Amino acid sequence: MLAALARVVKVALDEFSLLSGLHANHAKSNIFTSGVSPTINQQLFNLFSYTKFRSFLWRGIEGDSKGAKICWSDICLLKKEGGLGIKDLSSWNKALMIRHIWILSYGTNNMCSSWIKAYHLKDSNLWEAKTPCTCSWN
Repeated sequence: MLAALARVVKVALDEFSLLSGLHANHAKSNIFTSGVSPTINQQLFNLFSYTKFRSFLWRGIEGDSKGAKICWSDICLLKKEGGLGIKDLSSWNKALMIRHIWILSYGTNNMCSSWIKAYHLKDSNLWEAKTPCTCSWN
């Protein structure tokens, strides 16, 4: 079934190339598959003659069967620096938590911080506040 659908895509790409004069660059084209049997994977790669995308993303070298995965910090680099431009959510989360702590400690008294101080902190110090057992992270 999947191989038949892939053939339909292949025929459509071939017809597009014939009509427009534009051709897919096989050196820059990749196939990404997930949850597909090795037999169907091989049929897809034979049909399209593209490379497997996963080997570059996880190993850093096309066609290399050994080696460590690419470091997350390398993936999070800007595209012009050789990364994929993906934001490091762990760093963003820490930065936002620090910002919220600063707002609660030293920031302006807006409605949200006033509510947290009155309801959760109950006029105690932020650093001495007790964590309730009903928190989602407990």
